[in-house]
Amino acid sequence: MTRVLTNRWFRTTLLGGVALGAMAATAQADELGSLKAQLETLQARVNEIESTQPGATAPGTYPANASLITFRRGSLLGSSDSPFTKYEDQIPGDRGFTIAITPTADLPAPITEVSVSGYVKADFIFDTRNDLGRSVSADAIVIGGGDNENFQALANQSRFRIRSRSDTAVGQIRTLIEGDFEGSGSGVNAFRLRHAWGAWDMTPNLTFGAGQTWTTFMPLNGVAPTVDFGGPTGIPFVRQTQLRLTYKYGSFTTHVALENPDTDLRTSGGIAVNNGGGSGVANELPDLTAAMQWEGPGGALVHVSGILRELQVDDDALGGTVNDKELGYGFNTAVDLPIGDMITLYGSFTYGDGLGRYLLNAGNRAGVINAAGTIDTTEVYGITAGASLRLSEASSINANWGYERHGNALASADTRSLQTGHLNYMWQPVSKLRMGIEGIYAERELVGGVNDDNLRFQFGTWFFF
Repeated sequence: MTRVLTNRWFRTTLLGGVALGAMAATAQADELGSLKAQLETLQARVNEIESTQPGATAPGTYPANASLITFRRGSLLGSSDSPFTKYEDQIPGDRGFTIAITPTADLPAPITEVSVSGYVKADFIFDTRNDLGRSVSADAIVIGGGDNENFQALANQSRFRIRSRSDTAVGQIRTLIEGDFEGSGSGVNAFRLRHAWGAWDMTPNLTFGAGQTWTTFMPLNGVAPTVDFGGPTGIPFVRQTQLRLTYKYGSFTTHVALENPDTDLRTSGGIAVNNGGGSGVANELPDLTAAMQWEGPGGALVHVSGILRELQVDDDALGGTVNDKELGYGFNTAVDLPIGDMITLYGSFTYGDGLGRYLLNAGNRAGVINAAGTIDTTEVYGITAGASLRLSEASSINANWGYERHGNALASADTRSLQTGHLNYMWQPVSKLRMGIEGIYAERELVGGVNDDNLRFQFGTWFFF
């Protein structure tokens, strides 16, 4: 009896296991079928989405609603300028227009973009004692010249800018071409080249640049915004052709450049001796410049730069007595220091021996050709200090003071020191329009100690396109 019950229990258990296995297999088959149906539904949706995308087109074709060339409002912010941009050169990012060119009918990201922008600038200037030019030059003050009031209105600082960037197999390539009407050619307000700069990103951190732009020795910070085209005296300020390597790592950017040399001296009588004078100036070596900039939190900037240059003359035109070489050198440091959201402090210091034209208003003062026919280099230093008070999103008050002093080796009637002060109110209600009114004080002192000054009032307006 026991054996019969055992056999029945075994058969029942076996049949139950088979039933459960069949049920599990059936459930698994149902799940697989459901999963397969879901995958088919998802694939159909993906096919539907891809059919509406430009990338879904067959090779050699593109969707009817796609374009290989597109136009949009705005420029290429920060992509094609030389490494930093002077405030007076800045154009709002939503101004201008950009042409984007895509490489294939598959329409990935554009490989070439070209933007065109610029502005019309009109200035209305009144000098109380001296005509200091289209931008303030304290060196133009006539000592003892009396009160010669002068009014002028001009629009020659208006400019055009064309920038581009192209993605290539060897890295991105960028260009900048910019000009204004400040030229001194035969025509009135002749068009001139300001920047012609090309840059190639050799690696993500290393960039090769060549062309004409601001000297690497010049800081593009350290000065508050001005209505005047040039700004305060006492700071490096020149554009020239150069080869430059730029390395960027985190918040640090380092530049090394070989720049166009131009020996700029004076005779003991104060006559300029330079490349343009046909007086036997020789230039055997390029000027060597280097700079480092640190970008800190909140917009803080610190710039440090240096320069080495060879000054050389070999001049038969002066009786064959001038044949000499001297080394010129200098360094600069500049800082922008934001304090909260409303105030920014600015400052710079420059020192050198034989700097000459690299310092604003110091052209042809790198040194003096003495009676023995050799070069005596001129020591010089410059200081600027400024501040900006942001009153609102659209308006600000800005102030700058600049001082420049020349030391040894000066012609008897030459300039010993220059000083300027700028105070302005700027208003930019919309990105298309900026206005500013400014008072500018300038003073010039000669080697003999006599001095004179001038007060300028200027209203400027920018119309950006």
